[in-house]
Amino acid sequence: MSTEPLSPGVPGGAQPDPASAQDARDAAEEARQAAEEARDAAEEARRAAEEAKRRHDADDARADEWEEESFPASDPPSNY
Repeated sequence: MSTEPLSPGVPGGAQPDPASAQDARDAAEEARQAAEEARDAAEEARRAAEEAKRRHDADDARADEWEEESFPASDPPSNY
């Protein structure tokens, strides 16, 4: 019988493989980087949407102003 203590949760007292632990840390780091890139992409998309809305609103306001300025000229003559 072995005198080595058994590790809890590991059958037969086997120790975890250091290489697989490193692989798990590497995978976790890759997942963290992917999540950070996804957040950056989402932030960039949000900023682009805000800029597009701002331009649309400015263009819409300009068109409304043009309409107001040209309104009397757009009416047909009264004897038409």
